[in-house]
Amino acid sequence: MAFFSLLLALTFPQSAEPSIQRISGPEGTTATLVQNAALGHTSQFLAADEFSGSLQDEQKSVFDQLNAALKDCGSRPADVVRLSIYARDTATAKATRQYLNNWFPPDAKPTISVVQTPLPNSRRLAIDAVFVAHRSTLEGVVIHKGKKGQPAHVSVLPQGDVVYVSGQAEPGELGTATRRTLESLQRTLEHLRLDRKQIVHIKCFLQPMAQVAVVNHEIEAFFSASPIPAVSHVEWIAGGTRPIEIEVVAATPLTNTSETVSYSTPPDMKSSPVFSRVARIHGNRRVYVSALVSKAASVPRTAVHDIYQQLISTLKPTRSNLRHLAKATYYVSDPNVSATLNRIRPHYYDP
Repeated sequence: MAFFSLLLALTFPQSAEPSIQRISGPEGTTATLVQNAALGHTSQFLAADEFSGSLQDEQKSVFDQLNAALKDCGSRPADVVRLSIYARDTATAKATRQYLNNWFPPDAKPTISVVQTPLPNSRRLAIDAVFVAHRSTLEGVVIHKGKKGQPAHVSVLPQGDVVYVSGQAEPGELGTATRRTLESLQRTLEHLRLDRKQIVHIKCFLQPMAQVAVVNHEIEAFFSASPIPAVSHVEWIAGGTRPIEIEVVAATPLTNTSETVSYSTPPDMKSSPVFSRVARIHGNRRVYVSALVSKAASVPRTAVHDIYQQLISTLKPTRSNLRHLAKATYYVSDPNVSATLNRIRPHYYDP
């Protein structure tokens, strides 16, 4: 099985006010178009110990935390454009999708992705979200809301350009690899004339999840006296000597260009035929696409082509296409599908 989670750039007529447009399909919102908005990026919300007795307790706890983050930015559930669900098992994922039916307004559901993963503290459920932040702050400045010395419960991406740095991974034991990878990401940001203060969200793909505290310690040390941005974790089975891969989202000033998205490779890295090292969306227009699950999982080649055909069809109502793809996350449960994906995707992407 394979599924994709995607983000694209899009060109639309300019509007002064934030706007959200949702494209609906048989199973809910398939794509969300958002423009002219500061965007809150939350940390991964987990239930506290006192709210971990049952799945229902955990659901209420994590969505109460999301609601608090929304209120902190003058926002409400209808402003959520992207929701990521991290579930310990398929039953939890199914029950949480049902829970959403009562939490979000019927006509304002976000795009959704679901991944099955072990979670910190043996929790059943975690979520993070992207939403329109109405209580904006200083122009061009990233604002982190939360307790000092801890990851922000929400970091606000100001209007302007945004950079998506693909996952980087350095060798070593988990703590050493985390520290080296953060330093590598810092070098990439410096190449882009950015720094760690402009990071809005950090996503870690690590193994094992049982040692997530090691990763969090290194993140806290890396930011030192600076505010820590929002952070999320997924267990990732990579093998070899690289136990963690880290990707970041960072704010960058608005550029005067006709391009909607541009791609680059830092000078200390090699370009890849299957992904870009850095993607930069120019302007204030984004398209978030719900996770796409292959309907033909038994044959790897057919499964991969099916995913891309779903994506092409999903993009048509948004007036976008694969040439404007800025960020994609691939989750596969079969090594044969993973290998086939790497062989096929260069045929879909413009080099």
